[in-house]
Amino acid sequence: MARKILYVEDNPANKMLVRRVLEAQGYEVIEADDGLSGIRKAQEVRPDLILMDINLPGMDGYEAATKIKSIETLKHVPIVALTANVMQGDRERSLAAGCDGYLPKPIDIDQLIEQVEAFLAGKREEVSADERAIYLEEHTRRLVDKLEAKVLELEKANAELRELDRLKSEFVSTVSHELRTPLNIIIGHAELLHDELFGELNEHQKRYVGNILRSARHLLDLVEDILDLSKIESGRMDLRLEPFDVREAINEVCVLLEDMAKNKGVELRVNLHPDLDRIVADRLRFKQIIYNLVSNGIKFTPEGGYVEVRGRRLPNGWYQFEVEDTGIGIPKEHFDTIFERFRQLDSSASREWEGTGLGLTLTREFVRLHGGKIDVDSVVGQGTTFTVLLPPH
Repeated sequence: MARKILYVEDNPANKMLVRRVLEAQGYEVIEADDGLSGIRKAQEVRPDLILMDINLPGMDGYEAATKIKSIETLKHVPIVALTANVMQGDRERSLAAGCDGYLPKPIDIDQLIEQVEAFLAGKREEVSADERAIYLEEHTRRLVDKLEAKVLELEKANAELRELDRLKSEFVSTVSHELRTPLNIIIGHAELLHDELFGELNEHQKRYVGNILRSARHLLDLVEDILDLSKIESGRMDLRLEPFDVREAINEVCVLLEDMAKNKGVELRVNLHPDLDRIVADRLRFKQIIYNLVSNGIKFTPEGGYVEVRGRRLPNGWYQFEVEDTGIGIPKEHFDTIFERFRQLDSSASREWEGTGLGLTLTREFVRLHGGKIDVDSVVGQGTTFTVLLPPH
């Protein structure tokens, strides 16, 4: 089997020349254009010898050699440094960085095969302990300087991202607040019209007013969800933990959703363990968690199905709440993505089910703010169960 030589070089002419010479002698030549790709190729092919140009773009040959020698499976692979910039100390610097030999450029083609065979046979160049210490310290300092420069660069980029995120949150919050007031006015006036307080409406007029109400409420829901998400992302969402009657809270949610379930022909069930009475949590956010999961279940459950809310206290003191439906189900490949913002299983413009696309995102965030966990299990065509675990406080 041909012995493998990895040649890390960014100059095409040099690569072509060396490849021809080595392949003519039966060697297999693998090429890389820079330090990073050289490290990757070395890990992939496990070469018998590495010819490393020192003056590479990005990560230079010194750094690449040091990294390769730190990899357990490559630490015994000989590395020969190549450089056209022959300066005092280059050889010692290369050996201190982990190289086993040093060849100046331009490469002497007549001597190359002999030199390659010598390194493959075990030749290793040495420097004195004092020289190694001096150049190793210099090499280490260069690596530290590069690392510090990268850290500063990342810190600057992170600061800019934080500022952009702050401006985005501020903009979203301002726009949402500005939208909320006119929407509430539209909804209020539309309700007055719908209830015929300004006079009787014919069927067409009532249907149009009903469409206005539904659309305005849907938009207001979206605004409220965006405001909540903005608060969470900016760290301004504070929980008001207090003890409350968990049965009462869940029943209040189900009362709100009774009409929605009835209109869909979906049975709404509540099955709470007799010992489940009070919980310490944020009452409003807890109700939002249950509301989002139950309304989601109703939305995706066909006529004749059911949505059931179950709750119990676990032996370890945690609270477990399950919302099960007999709906369309969720494919397993979507289990992770359904909690992403604005993610909807049916993303087509003509989708059957309305929604903001933020309900499950907010549900997960509210659960996390409580220190809890949320999980999903589903079978397509049979239904879905969301499980929420909340810790005792």
